[in-house]
Amino acid sequence: MREQIAGPSKTSSDVQRVSELKLLPITDRREISGKASVKEKTGMSIESAIAIKETVGLTWSQLRTQRKFLKEFGLNLPNEARQRRRGKQLIAKYINVESKEFNVEGEIKSKPHATIRNTQNYLLNLLDTYQQNNRHNPRR
Repeated sequence: MREQIAGPSKTSSDVQRVSELKLLPITDRREISGKASVKEKTGMSIESAIAIKETVGLTWSQLRTQRKFLKEFGLNLPNEARQRRRGKQLIAKYINVESKEFNVEGEIKSKPHATIRNTQNYLLNLLDTYQQNNRHNPRR
């Protein structure tokens, strides 16, 4: 019957199935997915993933462990490389990071050195962000 309505191609048949499922209420779709052993997957924005990492105070390796755990329950975090790139973009306006040589236990080593470009603007922006998000204490 479906082929008569949708046509013989697999694509049209898939479109028809999707349309039929979308007509059902979400609770019915979830029930059908459960019976078919289909896990519901939820994604998260890069900014939200970065916010979780920073708020909880996780290292990148701890976040990798968390990502594996959350994936088992259907929550997919964006990949680490994209999170790192976006994080750099978010702070680039206020923070300058450069490589400098430091004396570490008697050895000269090249390490990252960060400075805030304009402390007043950085803090005002941070306070505005907290106020917009109703967060007065960022580590609560």
